This record gives sequence, structure tokens and C-alpha cells, in this order.
Amino acid sequence: MDVRALRYFVEVVRQQSFTRAAEQLYVTQPTISKMLRQLEDELGCTLLIREGRKLHLTDTGQAVYQRGLTILQEFKQLEAEISDINELKTGELRLGIPPMVGMQIAGSISAFRQRYPGVKLKISEFGGLTVQQAVLSGSLDIAMTALPVADDLPLNSLALMSHPLCVLVPRTEQWLRRSHLPISELAGLPILIYNEEFSLNRQLMRAFQASGFTPQIAVRSGQWDFLAAMVQAGMGGGILPEPICQRLDKSQLLSLPGHARPAIPLFLFLNQQRFQQVEVVQQFLHGFVADLLRGAQMIQLAALGTQAAEAEATFEVLGIQCALQIFLAVHAAAQVTHHARTDLFQQLRVDILFRIRRQALFHLVQALDRRAGHHRARHLYFAAVNGFINPFHPAQQQRQHHDADQQ
Repeated sequence: MDVRALRYFVEVVRQQSFTRAAEQLYVTQPTISKMLRQLEDELGCTLLIREGRKLHLTDTGQAVYQRGLTILQEFKQLEAEISDINELKTGELRLGIPPMVGMQIAGSISAFRQRYPGVKLKISEFGGLTVQQAVLSGSLDIAMTALPVADDLPLNSLALMSHPLCVLVPRTEQWLRRSHLPISELAGLPILIYNEEFSLNRQLMRAFQASGFTPQIAVRSGQWDFLAAMVQAGMGGGILPEPICQRLDKSQLLSLPGHARPAIPLFLFLNQQRFQQVEVVQQFLHGFVADLLRGAQMIQLAALGTQAAEAEATFEVLGIQCALQIFLAVHAAAQVTHHARTDLFQQLRVDILFRIRRQALFHLVQALDRRAGHHRARHLYFAAVNGFINPFHPAQQQRQHHDADQQ
């Protein structure tokens, strides 16, 4: 069946006129008439009956029209996917990241460049508020931030993980006997933190306020290595994510956790109204998200002993096949109706459940929960099993966490 004939037939039914359909399709009326006759000959039935200026669908015509709408929509999506794949030969991916995660994604960026050398990868390091506005304006395609996305913004976000914060101090006699440093004890210490446009700054200000004091800010910077150097020079204490503190010179610096230390979440988000290169982003995220999740969870996975290798593979399937596929499906369905999107996620849910070894996954989640209370692993698992429509909406996230805790 010629898809053009089907497209012409559907447009004639929509317009209720051969003339108007020809105008919409930029073809001549005889061309449309010829294609419809060929379609009827191929199907061996009459699809349209003319009564004066009115057009009536036969029963077969009604069935072909309804099915044709679906086929044309699928064909349109196929054309878009093929276009995205072809875009990988060239094109550009603009990524915005906070400075604190640059070291963690270097491997993913390198792998992407090796696989797609023709794609120009442009990386910008900004604070959370800046990259969010950049994605909204279209100057960035994809970004990471510690700032949750507001409900009224046309952004779809994926909560990846969270990092605890530590107080970074010089390795001097004053601090060597301390095993922790609660945030309430920072009232008299000069503080070195990120600039105001960083979402981490907003979270820390709230934590200081909750502890009942106004911090003494000595230095602000957008570069974590500069903040660490200032701490080493004796300017005060820095507050940085734990992964950064672990990479610093431990002979010169000391990182101290607190009793109730705040954690910085990491969100990955896209602008659903400007999302174009699905395949480019998908290929990048397959390595990007996997590295982030695996890097943060390997300690717990290794604790499973002889099952560590299988557990790691299972967790990667969980993280990539569940979280990433649902995330990308949000964008694939961004322009369709609510019912169509619901159907898409139900199909995706079945696909996930078939491919993920459900029982092995459940045992992994149980093991992680017993050892470290990994609500993130449980959250992803139950999101896959229960098939939530949009697990990245804040309200849905709360619902998932609640349901996961109840099970």
C-alpha cells in the first residue's frame, strides 16, 4: 500500500472535499482522484460514496480511515526517528553541567565522541539557575542541576541521585580530632561556597536559616578547585559535595560530615518544547546516566560478594532500561494526546517487565535496602513494576516513594 494514497484519502475525509484536500497537499485534484481509485482497487472495495457535494464513508472506508490515522502517525514518528539518526553524522549537542560533576562524566563524553566523531559536543559549566534558563531559551539542549524543576515550566526532569555535602577544612591540629562538624557549629567559621546563581547556594542558605544563624561568607566562586585552594590557604571552611572532597589532597585538606548533613540532588532535564535530536541525546545518555548511577552505587553492589558482577549488570538494566527509557518516552509522547501517552507508557511497562528479570531485581533491591536503605533503587524498581505514567513529575515522585516504602 502506497502511504501517499492513504494520506490523500485521510485528507479528503478530513476536508470533505477533493478540491480542498488537493490545496492542503499541494497536488492537483486529478492526482488525488487517481490515487484513491488505486487504493480502492488494491483493497477491492469502495471507500467513499459521492452524493452531490457530500462525501460519505462506507463501513470499510470508516475502518480504513480510523486505521489510517494511526498508520500515518506511526509513519510520521518513523520519519522523525530516521531523521534523528541521520543527524548523528553531523549536528551539535549542547550540554550544561554544574562544575561539581565535570570529573564524573569525562568518561561518558569521551566514549560518545569516539562513537560519533561528527557530532560537535559543546559543554558549558554554569550554576543551576543559569543552566535552567539556558535550556528554556534553547541555548542548551540538555542540562544537569541540583535545582528541582518547577511544575509550571515546560521541562521534563529525571532525578538521578543525590550527594551528601561535607565541610572542607585545612588539615590542622584544630580539626584533626573532629569526626564530624554539624552545620549548627559553622556560625563562627568563615564560609567559602558557590556563587548565588548556583542552586547549591540556595539550599545552603535555607539550611543556615533553619539552624538559626546568618553565615559569615568569606569567599564565593563558581570553581570548586579555587574554593579548595582558598580553604587550604586558611581562608575558612568550604562546603562541597562529597565526591569532590574525596578527590582532593587529603594530606592538606580534611572533609568532615555532619550529623544531619544536607544532600545535593542531581536532576537531568530537557525542554520538551524544543526537544529535537532524540537519538543524539539518547545515545549520549545511555553512557552518561549509566556512569552516574553505577559510579555512585558500586560500593553497595560490591558488598554483594560473589554476585557483584551479576548485580551490577542487573542494576544497569534497572537504571537504563527503566529510568532512561521512560524519560525518553516522555519526550517522544510530548505532542500526543493524554490517552495516547497513557497507551505508550502501558506498552513500555510491558516491554520493561519482559526484559528485566523481575525476581532477580527484587532480590537486588532487598539486598541494597538491608545494607544501605537505598530508596533510589526501590523507587526505580517499583516505578518499573507499577508503570507510573510520568515518574518524573514531583507529585508522582512523592507517590512512588510512598508506595515503595509501603511495599
